[in-house]
Amino acid sequence: MVQGSRLGPVLFDLFLDDLLVSLSESGFGPTLAGTKVPVLAFADDLCLMATSPGELQRLLDIVFSWATKNTMEFHPGKSKVLVFHQAALPKEKAQRLSFLLGGAPLEILSEYKYLGIRVSNKGGVSYKLFFEEMLSKAALSLARVIQYGFASDGLRPLTAVRLFKSIVRPVLEFGAQFASFSKTQMCKLENFQYTALRTLFGLSRSVSRPMVRTFAGIQSLRSRYKILKLNYFERICSLPSNSIIRRIGAQRISQPNEPATSQSFFGRIRSILVEVDALDVFHLDLPPESNALQAVRASVSRAARVKDQAAVSSSPQSRFFKDLFCAGPDSLYFASQ
Repeated sequence: MVQGSRLGPVLFDLFLDDLLVSLSESGFGPTLAGTKVPVLAFADDLCLMATSPGELQRLLDIVFSWATKNTMEFHPGKSKVLVFHQAALPKEKAQRLSFLLGGAPLEILSEYKYLGIRVSNKGGVSYKLFFEEMLSKAALSLARVIQYGFASDGLRPLTAVRLFKSIVRPVLEFGAQFASFSKTQMCKLENFQYTALRTLFGLSRSVSRPMVRTFAGIQSLRSRYKILKLNYFERICSLPSNSIIRRIGAQRISQPNEPATSQSFFGRIRSILVEVDALDVFHLDLPPESNALQAVRASVSRAARVKDQAAVSSSPQSRFFKDLFCAGPDSLYFASQ
């Protein structure tokens, strides 16, 4: 397969399918929504999951056997092990833990970055490090944009908005579907977006955040995060009723007051729906032709836009910006994007 070809991912999926079937039929793995799940697969990344050291070793043996049969090699140096709640094991047993991939020992870590997300052996996602790395990457992306013919008085508005949306904002929104940031962290994200846009436009610090967002036609990251979560919720609604994630969702939705629900993705979706008085769509049986979630997204966008416009209209800078950049009510810079 030629790397980067359009057909490559499909062919690789077909090639890998019998391995995933063998792992699924092993009977190992944690139980999620009544189904044993021994493996998570994304592109060429495989994550094996087991409930005991013996189970994990058996899964590793299945993988190595498949690789030998298909003349493939796994790199033991790139394969790591994360043991959750290792403190629950007897001390001597924990110290003797070892896992082999075809005779090669695998390193046991206390933290691992999986698909860009740091996961701790204590059973949680390290959002603090994830957040710091996100801001650092966003700053590098912004530096790249500034190199694209940036002058002291900024880029052309349309160019600045396009570059920000295509290069910087995707970094700030990575993992937005499930990320659970504190109010302080969200304020830092908003500050970064404000500073980035103000810099690209060549505006002074006296220009307010709502004014910069309105001028750019860009929503606050708070509202963007809500909309991206709603988009993912809509995808879950469209999945077959027997899919694992949909069954997990149905279980969470049926227990809205349980801590496991309130702190989960579905709990955050419920909070968003409560904000816009749309709790009646908090279920997974929305018909494909339903526009209910589209209406919810529009409500979230409208609320953010109205809030910014109210702040802008009371600003002495508003008339200047409107006269300078707004030719009419449908102006690009004063339209929600």
